[in-house]
Amino acid sequence: MEPTASSDTALMKARVRARGPGTSRRFAYLVTGLLALGLIGWLVGRPAYRKIKAQRAATLIQEAKQLAEQGKWADAWQAMRTATGLAPSDPEVLRMSSRLSARTGSPNGLLSLQALLRMKAATFQDRLDFIQMALDFNRVDLSGPEIAHLLKNNRNNSELLKLAIRHLRLMGNPENAIITAREWLTREPTNPEAEFTLGLLLSGTSNPMERLEGQRLLMGLAVGKTGQRN
Repeated sequence: MEPTASSDTALMKARVRARGPGTSRRFAYLVTGLLALGLIGWLVGRPAYRKIKAQRAATLIQEAKQLAEQGKWADAWQAMRTATGLAPSDPEVLRMSSRLSARTGSPNGLLSLQALLRMKAATFQDRLDFIQMALDFNRVDLSGPEIAHLLKNNRNNSELLKLAIRHLRLMGNPENAIITAREWLTREPTNPEAEFTLGLLLSGTSNPMERLEGQRLLMGLAVGKTGQRN
């Protein structure tokens, strides 16, 4: 007996019913497995990709330093921009960006240093560099709070005291600048730079005794002597 059209249709339906649920489950398992593998690859790949970008950025930073030393500022900036695109939050990228900005007279370096100071990777020197750049651009609104913060625990640092004196002078506060200069010289009584700074400040006051003290300090330095305050 030959198969009829109706019997063929019934047979096909029976086959579909027989394999349908199992096939669907296998397909679902396959999709789930592929998604899981993709997720694992993405999670593993992200740190590896970040590491590659950071390494490339570090290489570009070194290139930017060398180009800057050669006076090739345009090329140095191009390398720096590429490094920034690869690792915009990398501390070394931010440091180098600020240094290039300082060398070229651009205030944009302040933004880089501000971003750096918000990181745990920020060092004491980073904070001094920020104060220095802020003062270079007369941004006493930025230098003041940072100086006040650092002076709480670092009053024995001569570089910080120098910056504090400069800040006070820009603020038109010679009295406190003199007080800070005296503190610096008291801590380093044989430091000619501290003597010169105090002598210069005292020489510009209206007090005759202070002017005399300042002149004595400056004259002593002129003949190669230190400790001429008395």
